[in-house]
Amino acid sequence: MHKRSLGFVLLCAANWVFAESMPDFYAEPGINPFRGYLSQHNVEHIDPFSGVLQYHHVDLYIPGNGGMDIRIQRSYSSSQGTLGARTPTGVGWEIHFGKVVKSDTNICSRNERVTVTNNPILQLPDGSSQLLTSTDSGSPLYISPDRWKAECQQFTIGSQTHDGLVVTSPSGTVYEMAWLHTTGNSQFEWYPTTITDRNGNDLTIDYETISSTGYTLIRGVTSSDGRSVSFNYSNETLDSVRLTSISASGQTWEYEYSRIPDVGTEHDFVTKVIRPDGLSWIYNYNDSTVAKGTYSLENVTYPHGGTVSYVYDLEYFDGNSNGVVNHVIVSKKASGSNSPSGTWSFSYSQNSARDKTTVTDPVGDKLISYHWGLQSVGAETNWMVGLLKYQDYYTGSTLTQSESYEWGSQFLSSENYFRTHRPYITEIDNSVYAPILLSKSVVRNGSTYSTEYSNHDEYGN
Repeated sequence: MHKRSLGFVLLCAANWVFAESMPDFYAEPGINPFRGYLSQHNVEHIDPFSGVLQYHHVDLYIPGNGGMDIRIQRSYSSSQGTLGARTPTGVGWEIHFGKVVKSDTNICSRNERVTVTNNPILQLPDGSSQLLTSTDSGSPLYISPDRWKAECQQFTIGSQTHDGLVVTSPSGTVYEMAWLHTTGNSQFEWYPTTITDRNGNDLTIDYETISSTGYTLIRGVTSSDGRSVSFNYSNETLDSVRLTSISASGQTWEYEYSRIPDVGTEHDFVTKVIRPDGLSWIYNYNDSTVAKGTYSLENVTYPHGGTVSYVYDLEYFDGNSNGVVNHVIVSKKASGSNSPSGTWSFSYSQNSARDKTTVTDPVGDKLISYHWGLQSVGAETNWMVGLLKYQDYYTGSTLTQSESYEWGSQFLSSENYFRTHRPYITEIDNSVYAPILLSKSVVRNGSTYSTEYSNHDEYGN
């Protein structure tokens, strides 16, 4: 029996309606469990499939009973050339405790079960998105490919009563998505007010929606065993509201910002994060004058010294030079006395068989990754986009190890599945499927090592 590792706790989310909330295949934030990521530091991740740069910091961590920890995660995903949402945490960065997003409040309705285009989206800690697909049986009401479940429930917040969702993670943790927030642009968001684990330990999250700006701000988090965290802001009633500090147990994290020039709006970059020990993370970004990697991280200086710089290029992954273009990492340079130095290069190519990414490290060794891409799938196989096919490891010019992967699928829903970002791609899946790993083979030193996975249950285990 095979059990997939999900590795997610619902702690943060991003701002999108469907067209943005299930992002383009090549612009997905967050960690995908079916890919390998290039990382020099445990907070940095470069997706070899999409070329997206990510940072995932745990700014504050307070352990709790039975693993019910308070874990404040700050996540970043590089831009696709646009400013994106104006947030209290700075462009590109998110700190949240979870969110379900939909374009209307009919979150309990089963009258729209034709396509997934208006389905609710569950946002996860690293910014990644879980499509909640409507089950044919209606029990549970929704299920995601990673087997998060959701049921309808009515909540009363103050004098307002409305429908929301009770979301259950694969590990059994329950999130009451009870705080309803309207953004004013046909987007509705449900935030968790209570998170409860299988042992009955819980977290309570307090929010306030500022009427003058429409922002919903996290005020604090309290656990059932008495732990607490407070969030502090500047300019709370203005569009320039920014998170200035997070405090708990006598420890404080502080955040500093700078206004993005020449955009005419109150969009800021977070430029410095000061830890409780006085050491800092420092961030610099490309502005609108940089055509490749616009508004994305240019370099990061680590608390103990050392700087990592990034160079971007443009890539047409679907082969249509008049279609969607993606901003991708093509070079990463590390320097400084307290960190490994050198330059890593990234190159991309696509054809009808696969998407290929070659990563070359400072000494010339290579990792070549082959994924299923938009040019190598069609009707009924869109669910395979982004899955790893092969990986080859080279020391110099010598192939030292090869890995291959075989995938199968499990039916989730009879809704039509597609994404709306590339309207010139018309082939869709008539149903929603979840990928399952069937086998993995490793060839090393002339020997082949194979592992097969079978007898999956209805949850992919």
